[in-house]
Amino acid sequence: MKMVIAIVPEKHSDEILDALIAAQYRATLVSATGGFLRSGNATLLIGAPDERADGVLQHIQGVYKAISLKGNSQAPWATIFVLNMEQYVQV
Repeated sequence: MKMVIAIVPEKHSDEILDALIAAQYRATLVSATGGFLRSGNATLLIGAPDERADGVLQHIQGVYKAISLKGNSQAPWATIFVLNMEQYVQV
């Protein structure tokens, strides 16, 4: 299993969540603040089997590309960490 931690702009977090949920990924949203201008960020915690972890990244990149095509900046706006998990439990 992998844990994908994605820090994205809060204003785009719903679009990313919608894309992930449509692809049957489970995600938890945690609001956060940070960066130079203290702009609103959202942290997404996504658990995925090893073979589906790349799909998470592709969905996030897909949302980014769609937003970029609407005329918004193409500057990087997501920080993503992919961690190995020894154990995954749902209660």
